[in-house]
Amino acid sequence: MSCVTDTRTRSPRSLAARIVGAASLAAALVLTASPAFAHSDLVATSPAEGATLDVVPAEVSLTFSDDLLAEGAAEIQVFDETCADAGLLIANPGMADTRDCRNYASGDPVVTGPTITQALDRTDAVAGTYTVVWRVTYGDAHSGEDLFTFTASGAAPAEPSDDPSPTETALPADPSASAEPTTPAETTDPATAAPSATATASPSPTATASPTPAADASSGVSAPLVIGIVAGVVVLALIVFIVVMIVRARRN
Repeated sequence: MSCVTDTRTRSPRSLAARIVGAASLAAALVLTASPAFAHSDLVATSPAEGATLDVVPAEVSLTFSDDLLAEGAAEIQVFDETCADAGLLIANPGMADTRDCRNYASGDPVVTGPTITQALDRTDAVAGTYTVVWRVTYGDAHSGEDLFTFTASGAAPAEPSDDPSPTETALPADPSASAEPTTPAETTDPATAAPSATATASPSPTATASPTPAADASSGVSAPLVIGIVAGVVVLALIVFIVVMIVRARRN
């Protein structure tokens, strides 16, 4: 004789407890995963990844989707292709040995909003492939790191010299030459005098590049806000579902 279990005999309190537990677990998973989506993303680099330039640039810069922390761990290192372990600084830092490598970065990087810029010392820079290794701190205090490469087809341009060019020394006058009396210059009638050659022409207006409008920060919604809204909607829907199930269980 088969037995049929009537699900209606389950306690309403037991059913409600299970639903509340499932809702709490789902909400915890959503809220726990939300910080992972709050990280900023690398938008662009200058030079671009894999670009080929005529010479080594005066600086490199990286732009992210959100602002970086100005006071955080930020570092950019630039090595030429003679540094064999440059790529290991990201792949396997414990095995990287860059003690004999030249780092072309000059001074500390400058963080301005979502962009970080690093000046380069191009003295005696050689042609070849360069590796840019970067580490930054995002606005949510999490850090990120990676690398990219570019190629310089020629050596760095010669820097202008600060030494003044030598002036020519005039030869002394021949003392044996007899000095002839100079004839006073004829005066010119002011009325017939030609206009002065020093009259300056009116400067032609210079073309002014129209500034590129900055991206409207209010045009988009940040990822953390979207995630928070979605999590709130999910939790609210679960609460409504729990209430409906409790009411149905009590009626049965």
